[in-house]
Amino acid sequence: NLSHVLINNIKKGYIVVMKILIIDDEVDLLEIFQMAFVGDSVDACSEALESINKIKSTKYDLILSDLNLPHSSGEEIKKVAQQGIN
Repeated sequence: NLSHVLINNIKKGYIVVMKILIIDDEVDLLEIFQMAFVGDSVDACSEALESINKIKSTKYDLILSDLNLPHSSGEEIKKVAQQGIN
């Protein structure tokens, strides 16, 4: 699993860079999260449709999503993420 791989790489001294997607309709929160993950590869979306398109085209190690998005729900995004890349 991902946590086991990350821990082993850290123990070996490798720099671990994660591919992260952050989804929230509050732009201020997106900026805060992006600053929190400095050094990682972070994509940020404020709209559900954009995030669904990104999930379908990119493999992410971590997806953080608001559950209450306009025009969609976090549950819908979760289903798309579980299906993986098409």
